[in-house]
Amino acid sequence: MADTDLSTYRPTTDAYTGMLGISLLALIAGSVFLFMDYSQYPDRAPKPPEKVAPAQEKPIAPPPKAEAPPPAPMPAEEKKDDEKKDEEKKEG
Repeated sequence: MADTDLSTYRPTTDAYTGMLGISLLALIAGSVFLFMDYSQYPDRAPKPPEKVAPAQEKPIAPPPKAEAPPPAPMPAEEKKDDEKKDEEKKEG
């Protein structure tokens, strides 16, 4: 067997250790940027908006007009008179 002394064994760092270091730096940078953004806001609360009465709703289009009912059928005698008048107009 190989003669290795475990008391002097030093574990090596791998890619995960580098990733932990990079993520720590990113976390610190993000915290700094967050603080810089937060410090730009004023210390006091903004004024409440003025209360304005709501505007009256206007109708989009006027209501439809009621259609006139169809004309009642004319009695047979009146039809004949109207037909005669039409014929006279065509001839004349």
